[in-house]
Amino acid sequence: MRLREKKGFTLIELLVVIAIIALLLSIITPALKKAKDYAKKVICQSNMRQIGQTIGSYEAQFRFNFRENNKWHFYNGTCDMPYECAPSGSRTSPYYMADLMRNQMLPDRKVFFCAGVRNVSHEKNYWYNAAVSGNVTVHAVEDTVRQIETNPSFTDRPALWSTYAWLWKKGTDSNGKPITDYPYSSFASAGALMCDVPESAWQYAISLGNTDATMLTNIFGKDRVQTLQHGDVLMKDLSVINPADRDEEFCIWLWNRKTWAGK
Repeated sequence: MRLREKKGFTLIELLVVIAIIALLLSIITPALKKAKDYAKKVICQSNMRQIGQTIGSYEAQFRFNFRENNKWHFYNGTCDMPYECAPSGSRTSPYYMADLMRNQMLPDRKVFFCAGVRNVSHEKNYWYNAAVSGNVTVHAVEDTVRQIETNPSFTDRPALWSTYAWLWKKGTDSNGKPITDYPYSSFASAGALMCDVPESAWQYAISLGNTDATMLTNIFGKDRVQTLQHGDVLMKDLSVINPADRDEEFCIWLWNRKTWAGK
């Protein structure tokens, strides 16, 4: 009995199959990216909720009302930017974060890092002085803090303590006096406590030309810092809202201007 010869695919058939696969990929890929971006946004919102719950627990346990106290403020500026350290004499992170971690209110610092910011996370961070000089060796924040607390000769610190800004200038300055240079009481963001830093704030910081700008440029480059933009905000009542995803709209909601207030 004679076997039938196997017939291979013709060139036309192969091209049709390839075209169908390419079409399917072109449809699926944007949907997957959108789903991935949405997941990052949800992670960010979850982080802020956890920070808010932790603040509430801290207040209840230590009878400390951060809403009426300026202890957690940086000494100057519009807010505590994510790369800023606590005021003079302390290298163990911004005050609010140091208090929460010192009293074991959180197991680690993962919640302080938004998944939408590239090149940095709880698992991928850098030493500030080293990054200024161009050494961007990766370190975990926890390891760096451990060095700070146990090694007196260690003089560096994490390049970024967080990727969220602590908005203390919405209320009082470092002396407890009401801030009057912006009409905060006239719009919704008067109750904002912490926010996901918008792209314009990162770019403004990079443009300043100081050592912070050098550090940020060495880590992020001059391109976009964020893989996606989303304006998540932790309010003073500890609720989490998302007033706008677009950078300009978020800044208008936050500062009543199109750019970050520092600019």
